[in-house]
Amino acid sequence: MNQNFKTSIVIAAAAGLASASAPALGQPLELQVLGLNPLSSLREAQTHLNLQKMLSLHLSSEGREAQMRAMSESHGIQSRRYQIFQDGVEIIGGEVIAHEPVGHEPVQVSLANLNPPERITVTPAFPQLTLSVQPSLSPETAVRLALEHLTGSGERLLQAKPALKILPESNGSGGKLLYWLNIQPQLTGPQLDAGRDILIDAHSGQLIADLSHHIEISETINHTRRADSTCQTLNPDTGSPSGLNVAACPTAVRAGEIQEGASRSAFRAYLNANRVLGYFSKTHNRMSYDGKGSELVSVVHVGNKFANAFWSTDGGFMAYGDGDGAVMGDLTRSLDVAGHEMTHGVTSATSKLIYMDESGALNEAFSDFFGVVIAARALQRQPDWAIGKEIFNNERKLIGLRNLKDPASIKTRFLTKEGAFEARPYPSTVAEKFESFGPCTQRNDRCYVHVNSMIPGRAMVLISEAIGLDQAEKLMYLTLTQYLTASSGFAAFKEQTLAACKSTLSETECAAVTAAFNTVGF
Repeated sequence: MNQNFKTSIVIAAAAGLASASAPALGQPLELQVLGLNPLSSLREAQTHLNLQKMLSLHLSSEGREAQMRAMSESHGIQSRRYQIFQDGVEIIGGEVIAHEPVGHEPVQVSLANLNPPERITVTPAFPQLTLSVQPSLSPETAVRLALEHLTGSGERLLQAKPALKILPESNGSGGKLLYWLNIQPQLTGPQLDAGRDILIDAHSGQLIADLSHHIEISETINHTRRADSTCQTLNPDTGSPSGLNVAACPTAVRAGEIQEGASRSAFRAYLNANRVLGYFSKTHNRMSYDGKGSELVSVVHVGNKFANAFWSTDGGFMAYGDGDGAVMGDLTRSLDVAGHEMTHGVTSATSKLIYMDESGALNEAFSDFFGVVIAARALQRQPDWAIGKEIFNNERKLIGLRNLKDPASIKTRFLTKEGAFEARPYPSTVAEKFESFGPCTQRNDRCYVHVNSMIPGRAMVLISEAIGLDQAEKLMYLTLTQYLTASSGFAAFKEQTLAACKSTLSETECAAVTAAFNTVGF
């Protein structure tokens, strides 16, 4: 592929309470159209005007309110997302999504009456919750508890006031009132170290989750930069990056021009980014990871013998470690790893699947699926459904990190209720799902996002075999970007994939998709 996208490569080396804003009760909502390139075409400009004139979503009589947050379009379907609030408090993943065929004029949808014209399908992805939105803990107490949890991880700063939110249970049985705290490292300059989202129960004060803003390829572009001692600081015990100032890292490749000092890793990272962006552009008509044509920055030589790669949701960049030199080598060698991480960027700009438990497992499954598919398309071969073979130096190069087609062929670690680790095969069905004990933290892989991802991942493989890869990749993209919400779990994945299927594929194909889901126990 000769097309150049906005990518760059840089190099690294060692050295009060705020609830989400909502309109006043009883007032029509002011529409917010997000995610569109500002009037970049006459069609988008007209769409924006039509939405402002013709679309409105009014409050129900149950203390619920909504405002439009995004519009998207792909594969013949256009969707509009409306964020739902309860008594002024955001319901995480609580959305109404209106889908209709491309080309129709937008119509009015009401939260109190979800019965639009026949061509419109509506996904009311929010539970009927009755919990009180009055917290028992003060915001100041929540901050203290979050910082106590982070004791020993360096100085931290609260990025914004604690946000009071409602987190629905994945099984739809209820929800929790929590404080969502975005906490960043206390570093000088434009540092892009991993921030953390700390979720604290607003009544009991218990830790619900500790979510890193760096989403890694395993449990433990196109602008390329090289991380060196001028732009990164390292954890002396692990060699992982504890601080990374991307803007200060020297540029290695920009717009295809190799700069002095650029390594093979830098150029591979540049090619990886071009291939990933090319896939999303050609196959799904998506401009860059965020749909806005933003520049993609890749950073190579991150850490010291750092055997991982990650996507930064804070900085919107891709980072590659060089591997430990023994078991694992340079992570730029694997295109499917790059596709995996950059798909996290697509997810963070669309469905925003929370990186914990079932929603986090779906987040990982989509990244694994598209990572493998992107590599297969670029290399003009059939996918083998193993991810990360190329990064290994030992016998693991035959099997990779994970295998979506045969998850149980590889073992991983399970943390028992007693706090001990034991080896178990990756799960292939819902019945084999790893259960978590305690909060979702790095210790239990944030409630096994990299592990339980194999269950929906295997379903995606079976769907590809049943209806063909061409149809499956479009169906998965449509589901991820237009049908799922931040708190979607496995049940919602099946339900919304079938809804997307019904809108775009035949009855026979959708029956085959259902059979694939049934095989893994959904």
